[in-house]
Parts: sequence; C-alpha cells; structure tokens
Amino acid sequence: MIMSMKFETQERKDGEPMKKDTRDRQHFILWQLVLASLLTSVCLLSGCGLTAKKEPSPEIRVLTIGTADSGGTMYPVGRAVAEVLNESVPDLKINTSASSGSAANVESLRDGQIDMGLVSGDVAWCAWRGEDEFQGNSMENLRAIGALYVSLSNWIAPDSLGIEYVHELLGKRVAVGPEDSTSELSARVALSAVGLTADNTTLENQGLGSGGVALLNGDLDALQGFAGIPVKGLSDLAGQTPCRVLRFTEEELDAILGKNKQYVRGVIPAGTYAGQTEDVETFGVKCLLCVDADMTGSIRYLRDAAGQRAAERLNVLAAGIAAAYGCQAETELLPQVPVTRNAPSLAEIARRAASATVGAGNIVSPPPDMGSEDFAIYGTEIPAFFYWLGSGFPGRENAPWHSPKFSTDDAALPLGAALLARSALLALECL
Repeated sequence: MIMSMKFETQERKDGEPMKKDTRDRQHFILWQLVLASLLTSVCLLSGCGLTAKKEPSPEIRVLTIGTADSGGTMYPVGRAVAEVLNESVPDLKINTSASSGSAANVESLRDGQIDMGLVSGDVAWCAWRGEDEFQGNSMENLRAIGALYVSLSNWIAPDSLGIEYVHELLGKRVAVGPEDSTSELSARVALSAVGLTADNTTLENQGLGSGGVALLNGDLDALQGFAGIPVKGLSDLAGQTPCRVLRFTEEELDAILGKNKQYVRGVIPAGTYAGQTEDVETFGVKCLLCVDADMTGSIRYLRDAAGQRAAERLNVLAAGIAAAYGCQAETELLPQVPVTRNAPSLAEIARRAASATVGAGNIVSPPPDMGSEDFAIYGTEIPAFFYWLGSGFPGRENAPWHSPKFSTDDAALPLGAALLARSALLALECL
C-alpha cells in the first residue's frame, strides 16, 4: 500500500506558535480539516496504485501550431518550436499543421482550428487593420506573442536565362508563391515596384516544391521564396542546377520600402546559395508567432515573491514589446487559487501517522508541482495539511483527475479514514 504526501514549509500567518488555552478550538478546527482532507483526497486524487509507488499521470493538453509550405522556413521553425515545448512541458503535446501560409493561419486562428500560427508581420498588420486581402474582414483579436526570425525576399532564376535583376523578368513565367500566402503578397509588392504586373508577365501561384520542379523542367523562368535564409526549397534547387540570385536596384528597394513601412532592408550574404559569390540586398519582414486574444494563460509559482516578480516582469515585457512596435499595452492579472502550503507542525504529524499506519517505506514525498488546488484556500485562513492518497486500481493504468475516464478504488477509503483518524489522535497529543 502507498500514501503519497505533499509537503511544503510554511510558518503561521502571524508567526506565533499555538497556545494551550486555544487547544479546544484548535481540536475542533483540526477535525474539520481532516474530514475536508479525506473528501478532497479521495474525490479528487487518483492514479497512484495501492501496491506500487507510482506518480499520477498528468493530463495531456494538445495545441496546434499552423506553419506553411514544407519547402519554406515557417515549417521547420514551427516544428522546432513544437519540439522545444514538447521537451520542456511534459503534459503538453504540440502538433504542427502545414498550410498555404500566413493568411491561411490567420483564418485558422479566427476559426479556432489552430491555437498558434506563424504569420508574417505584413499579413498580421493587414489582418489586424482590415486592409488588402482582409478588407472588411479584420481580425482585431489577433495578437503576436513573439518574433521568431526575419523573412527575406529571395528571387532565383537559372543562369541560362542570362539576367541579373528582378525587373528583367518582364514577359517571363514567374512563381510568386501559393495563393494568399506571404510569398505572393511580397512578390506582388516587389513586382509592382519594378513595373511587372499580371498584364505583362505570367504570374503563377506555385509553392517552392512544385515551383522548383517546374523550373527544372523548363516550365518556369524564376521562383520567389519569402522566408528565412537559406530557404530550403531554393537551396535544393541551386544544388541541382546553376542559378543566380536576382537583385533589385537601389531605387527599386527605396520604392518598396517607402510604400510599405512593414518591410525592412536586408541582405542575402554571399554563399547562402550554391554559386552565389556576392551579397544581394533585398527586403524582408519579421515572422511572428500569433494567437487569438481569447487564448488565456496562467502564471504558476511556488513562492509568493516569485509570483509577484513574474507579474512585474510580465508588465515590463508587454510594455517593451508594444513600444518596439510603436503602440501601448495594458495587462490585467486576475488572482486565482493560491499556493497549497502545509503547516510544518501538521505535516510532521501527518507523516508520523502515515509511517505508523502503512510503514515509512510506503510514503512518497514528491517535489512541489504546479497543480492548482482549491484546498489551498483553507490554508490561508488556518494551519492545514494536504496529501495525496493512492486510490487507483492496482495492476492497471489509471486515468488522471479531470479525465472523463477518472475512477477511484473504494478500497482506499478505509485507509484514508485510518490515516486521518491517527493524524487527529496524534494532534490531540502534540498540539
């Protein structure tokens, strides 16, 4: 048999020890506490076998990140974010979802199909303001929680075409990216600035994968990738056939940046792609990790000072990010259930009672965790202790609390009652 107990040190709220003349009142309170503890332990906590020391399995939360075409940068970056979160948070499962890009991720966030999405800064700006493809359909709840990397405009054509600048694609067949993607938006902005439109040039909605195949087959003359460098699809292409990274003139770059404040000047360093011997100046935009404003979060801590410090840092962080984008931020923290703390004197009594009832070898003292427990409210008013009682079924996997499959073995009830009764008797002797 096993009883798992949770111990954390805490002084009396007023710092004073218990006095003899308040013993009767405290005995009455103690019985209230042990009965509440029995109900809380048996009704809420499960997953520990009665015959083996086994911690309860955490409830797995599943979130989805929207990325983009697998040939670009969003997809591997999204997977990297998912891997880091999966490794860092055991009870969190992050899935990645490929899409046509930023605009599609905005719509998926709006519809609740994904929880987080990689969105290019220019698309996020238009979506929030209701401009361009989001005209009359703004998403005011769109929020950025971080900037991951800078996407740059990369234009590649085969050496055999014999051109050096983007404007020389006049009359050629050009892949601008998937429909409604960041790549298409940036490509059309750039082509417009250099005098190329759908009226004088063939613009095709193809991603890096299909576009690369078409170029190798002679069905395309150039391909644009708007992503973090090196763009995998373009690197693969340059490794298969001699290619040239196309340039903008200084006047063309000034025109692009002057009309589109969301873009910044960037450089594709020499050697980024096979055969590239010189730096190529271009433009780009930050890729943001976005969520819907309705997505909520919590700050969990074991010490009040740490919680206060986290709240202060959150305010500073939000203000700093907002200032970087020329806006202001307001944060509101809503207090919830406090930390569950055990009074040292009662915790020691509970430990002695457990040792006498089930044996010291069947007591598990797990490290503090971030689970939230309503019983903590009792502990803010009077000295209290709280423990976990193994109430799962031996020899089988037991579902955690909050699971629809949660169930307890009623055979644990006599043990729980005996432990609490022994704790109460020891308390009458010691307090």
